[in-house]
Amino acid sequence: MKSIIKFSYVFIFLLGAISCSDDTGGLEIIIHSPEDNATFSQGDTITLEYTVRDDTEITTIAWFGRDLGTGSVSGTDLLKPTTEYSGQFVIVADVEPGTYEISVSATDENMEHVIEEIVTVIIE
Repeated sequence: MKSIIKFSYVFIFLLGAISCSDDTGGLEIIIHSPEDNATFSQGDTITLEYTVRDDTEITTIAWFGRDLGTGSVSGTDLLKPTTEYSGQFVIVADVEPGTYEISVSATDENMEHVIEEIVTVIIE
């Protein structure tokens, strides 16, 4: 009987520890292109293709790249409850040569979870 009680305490402790972990709530971003460390020339067009998934509802999708600019998915594209959205952002590499990070971020319903995925590009 004592072993059952010990097991119960351990099980409850583990369940509590798992529920307090960093939970993305099912929110996921997949960057399909460009590949990490892809190389582009100044003035090239970078097509950032992505898919965002969530188990409830996606409310925002945006991108940011230092000196490359920012952008977001139009709110009208996300008006109806959406649990999966694929798209692309077109970015002009009109920057000095160097290494740049481009991030895609997304939030879910009521902004309960925010995640970000980063891809690195090299401009020559």
